[in-house]
Amino acid sequence: MTADKSLAVMIEALKQQIKQEVIEELQAKCEPVEDRRLTIEEAAEYLRISRETLYRLCKEKQIEHITIGSIGSKKPRINFSLSVLEAWIRKKELESVSLITGAR
Repeated sequence: MTADKSLAVMIEALKQQIKQEVIEELQAKCEPVEDRRLTIEEAAEYLRISRETLYRLCKEKQIEHITIGSIGSKKPRINFSLSVLEAWIRKKELESVSLITGAR
């Protein structure tokens, strides 16, 4: 095995180890959350994003939500489950780790 190939194998192994350690650390920090429903305003504040950004995420079906109101309603209410928001945050954190480490 050439020196370059050995180095590449070692780097890949370190990336996998770091990724696993970060995942384990994030999972250890996850505490069970009492599930409750949040309005769009509460969810946006909880996620620390604007209402407009949250509406866009809903429209693009990037975040699970519940639409309350009849089909075609002019002002449907949108609610979120706190546990779903927590899961979404964890998913985004793991995606960030994957981008940083270059692993998929």
